[in-house]
Amino acid sequence: MTASLATRSLAELVGTAMLVGIGCGAIVAGADAGGVGQWVLAVSWFLAVLLPVVAFARVSGAHLNPAVTLMLVGSRRFPVREAPPYIAAQFAGAFVGAGVVLLSLGGAAHVGATLPRGDNLPRTFVDELGFTVALLLSVVYLSWPQKVVKAWEWFLPAIVVGVSTYLIGPWTGSSLNPARTFAPAVLSGDYLGIWVYFSAALVAAAFGAAFVWVFEPSPIRAPDPRNPETTGLPAESGGRRGFDPRRFPSGAPRDAGGSRETRELPLGGPPRFDGRIPDPLEAAEGRRRRTLPGTPNRRAGAAPSTTPPAAAGPGGPGTAGAADRTAR
Repeated sequence: MTASLATRSLAELVGTAMLVGIGCGAIVAGADAGGVGQWVLAVSWFLAVLLPVVAFARVSGAHLNPAVTLMLVGSRRFPVREAPPYIAAQFAGAFVGAGVVLLSLGGAAHVGATLPRGDNLPRTFVDELGFTVALLLSVVYLSWPQKVVKAWEWFLPAIVVGVSTYLIGPWTGSSLNPARTFAPAVLSGDYLGIWVYFSAALVAAAFGAAFVWVFEPSPIRAPDPRNPETTGLPAESGGRRGFDPRRFPSGAPRDAGGSRETRELPLGGPPRFDGRIPDPLEAAEGRRRRTLPGTPNRRAGAAPSTTPPAAAGPGGPGTAGAADRTAR
């Protein structure tokens, strides 16, 4: 998401207004018509979630629900400083959507408010908690690291809401969203059991965040040679697995005995790169000096070598070398 915070917050406001307007509007219209089948309301809420998700998912992420935002904040997937504008926009959008329903369709069915059936608050809490967790886990699934979302998978949150409306709607009203519950309750003046819906949403958000903390794979990091636990190589001392940064081959040339020296380093680890890039011509010249005795040193400022080159004998360089070995 590259849009500004103001643009994304506006998208959350408009998207939540669409969600509440379509869903609560279907409830009010159905009540005015003398009642409709529960499957009609389920399809209406399916569309109420799907349409703003499709419209604003790539703008703001289409949270449209304070429980979703809180869960993403708790799971470190959303910045804490951006949560208040998002949540404020969601509640404002819910009031806009419910207000449009009230002005255009009237206040039947408590403007689509969610009310526990028969004052059965324990069942309301359990039902709301279960389906809110299912909704949040569908969001977690869509935002899983390195996941490529298929086109049909964008329907998952809407499917959860539609199924919830069909199964628990007659008993709880199927909220799953504190903003969707709060705005119709305020406009209708009926707050019966509102704390149950808020409590279920908060517990579900905490559960979703904990789920991410436990099961999300840790990011792959490059091994740190100063941390023996990250390399997987056997340490030379201490009996632990890892790289001991205080002892390592120094890279010095082999001495006369053919051994490679090992030097002790301070606890700070290997020396840092000093920023000097070796001159390839100088390195090649050094190799020639080691392989061809008597090659003059061509580095600037260095005195030329005084060792005369070996003379070639009548049989060529090989003969001169043999004569030299015989003389020694």
